[in-house]
Amino acid sequence: LIDDNVQEAGPIASAFFILHVMPLLSAPLALAIVTREKSMQMQPLLILMIIANLFFDWLLIPRYGMWGACLAILATFLCTIPFRLYVTSKLVGGVNFPMTFFLKIVAVLFGLGYVFSLLVEEPGFFALSGLVLVYLVIYGGMLRGLRLLRHEDVVELREMGFSKLNRILNVFVAPERNVS
Repeated sequence: LIDDNVQEAGPIASAFFILHVMPLLSAPLALAIVTREKSMQMQPLLILMIIANLFFDWLLIPRYGMWGACLAILATFLCTIPFRLYVTSKLVGGVNFPMTFFLKIVAVLFGLGYVFSLLVEEPGFFALSGLVLVYLVIYGGMLRGLRLLRHEDVVELREMGFSKLNRILNVFVAPERNVS
């Protein structure tokens, strides 16, 4: 964005973005735990995740630098997700992973990201800021317009009773269709 030295950060930033899609797998698990008020029972697992991440950081960053940091995040996730799924299923009585929801969100994120990557080759700060705002508006519109978030996807969140959260959900959750 600024000069040739910064261009090296592009692929690494892209990798970190892709890695940040992983919370789509973890967020439903965490919300189920919070909703059922079982957070304290997850503390040993959190400690396991921290230890695993520190180990992979120690192992990979000195050898591979920033790419090692990306690999450490991925390795931590892949090594701990089976344990997280098992513990969560025991605490909340099963894990029903919304694979269709996950795939729809990832497809929209990657599709939009690809289209926006073609729009501007080397945007300046203000152009990039404008692109981010346009991206967020289009993404929000797609969440609602393509009915990516449905009422049944957010029932437990609504039941938590946070009025501000419910107002935000009202913006992004498509109205129910009347099937008569």
